[in-house]
Amino acid sequence: MSEVKQVVLESELSKEVFDAWKDHPATIAVFNVLRSTRAEQAELLVSGYTLRDDPGVTAQYTAKLVGIINGMDAILEMQIEDDEEGGEEIEYQHG
Repeated sequence: MSEVKQVVLESELSKEVFDAWKDHPATIAVFNVLRSTRAEQAELLVSGYTLRDDPGVTAQYTAKLVGIINGMDAILEMQIEDDEEGGEEIEYQHG
């Protein structure tokens, strides 16, 4: 199993602004497309799409597809939380 890593970044966005953005119909539509695209990319990976005769090419295609999926996960899972010093932090879990 892969280890879950939590990434925390300082943010100039307030939690309220971030939450309003996430609840906006345009953002919801974009996230729905991202979820759908992520599912398609995961299916390509599971179906063996990246397998090639050359192991080096297979590794490159697989790494690229895994990177795309991880990038989408980072976007889809991000959230803003209050930090201990009263500021805001963007967080996402990866794993």
